[in-house]
Parts: sequence; structure tokens; C-alpha cells
Amino acid sequence: MRRTIEAFEFEHDGRTYICAPEARAGGKKEMWWWFRVSGDAQRYAPFEVVPTESKDAVAKRIVAWHAAMLERRSAPAVSPQAWWQRRKQASGE
Repeated sequence: MRRTIEAFEFEHDGRTYICAPEARAGGKKEMWWWFRVSGDAQRYAPFEVVPTESKDAVAKRIVAWHAAMLERRSAPAVSPQAWWQRRKQASGE
């Protein structure tokens, strides 16, 4: 059986990613990939550790997840429609 990858760091697009497998809060036994990115004070745990996964595969997943998160953050906020606007659209007026 292959051992789980230990903590590691890598660089991508001028950012340094520091990654470590750790348990999430709450005492569960599942291990999650936690990571920090240079220039961001937040720490993220986007997915569980897969024991057979390589460092390169983990790094690709982290970069893709982080890029998608940054894209969502930069999107303009969408205001929900008022109830009367939704009713008007539904009735076809």
C-alpha cells in the first residue's frame, strides 16, 4: 500500500502554495489537503486526501480549485430579484 504524501510546497504563476494533509476540525479520521497561498491570509481545505495520488496531481487539483475560487470571487455580485418581479415574469406580463 502506498503511503500518503507528506507536506510539500510548489510555485505556480508567481504564487507559492504550501500544502499539508491534515484532519479537519471535529476529530474525524478523514485527511484533507489544507493549503495556503502566498499573498492570501486564508487557509483552505478543498478536498480529501487520496492515498494513491501523486504530488503533481495534488498540485494540479489545488491550482485548478484556487483559480476557480478566485474567478468566483472576482465575479460581480448578483442581486436576487424581488418577489414581485419573479411573479410578473412567471405570469408572462
